[in-house]
Amino acid sequence: MVKINLSTYYISLINKETKQYTNLDKIEFPLVNGQIPNTIKEILNNFFSNKRNKSSYFKDNKILIISRFAVKSNIFYGEFLYGTYGAEHPVKNIHNNEEETKINKDQSVLSPYYFYIEIPPNTTKGLLILENKNNDGIKGLFEGWFGEFVKKCTYTNFLLELQSFMPEKIIETYINQGTLKKIRFVSYKLPTDKLDLLNGFEPDEGYAELKFQINKEKRKHLTKKLQKLIKNECNESEEYLNIMNNDLKTDDIKFEIELRGSKRTFSINNLKNAVPARDITDELEEGKDGHRTFESINNKGKEYANDILRENID
Repeated sequence: MVKINLSTYYISLINKETKQYTNLDKIEFPLVNGQIPNTIKEILNNFFSNKRNKSSYFKDNKILIISRFAVKSNIFYGEFLYGTYGAEHPVKNIHNNEEETKINKDQSVLSPYYFYIEIPPNTTKGLLILENKNNDGIKGLFEGWFGEFVKKCTYTNFLLELQSFMPEKIIETYINQGTLKKIRFVSYKLPTDKLDLLNGFEPDEGYAELKFQINKEKRKHLTKKLQKLIKNECNESEEYLNIMNNDLKTDDIKFEIELRGSKRTFSINNLKNAVPARDITDELEEGKDGHRTFESINNKGKEYANDILRENID
């Protein structure tokens, strides 16, 4: 199964005239004719109800479709289907290497992407959680599609804003009160000068990973370095080299922290100005179709939302 992260965003509406964030439970419009939604929950419900199985969103040779959604009070959750198109791709049987068919440029292979939206009462910012796979996500497509819908149903008076954020309190609580158990340094390109370790085997592609179990003597020192990395208070490239004195070119750091019997794995991607994402790859169940099951990722999405909004770990 591919690497799967949960990324977090604030979802907000900005009044174009005042340039201020509006209360999502009480959207105030100027005098206009027509039916006006009073809350973002109404807008979300209309969006998912109207768009499901009736339309798709296309942009830059990418397609987004609503596959399923459910509503419970102020919570919306479900799945999109996402894929690319515009080029032909042969399809082969992996068992006999024979070409069976071909995906033409007007077809797309679709993959499920989870979403979770919660709108707390009387607030200007809601919570959006989106699934990412191997650093590929749907944030831009969803923002474009839903943003156009917001403009239309608010008569262009409001703009949608999705702002990435790091749930600092959650991560800091885990780091300060929990136990750092593992650090994994991941490189998505095998270092050519290290291939002698593979007894002459030279793969065309792959990834290398260094995994460290943390002993008590180094735990406090490494925890401080990790906090500096998360807060971007240091030169990331130098810290990656110094943190365990390894010279593996690192594309990603994963760190596992345990608190009161509960473990969380976070991932720091792209080195510069990285925002930790909740890495749930090893916590998901794989279905018969090779994808993670919806039930398992929905459980992790609700769990993460509980961490962020209700601070259950305090």
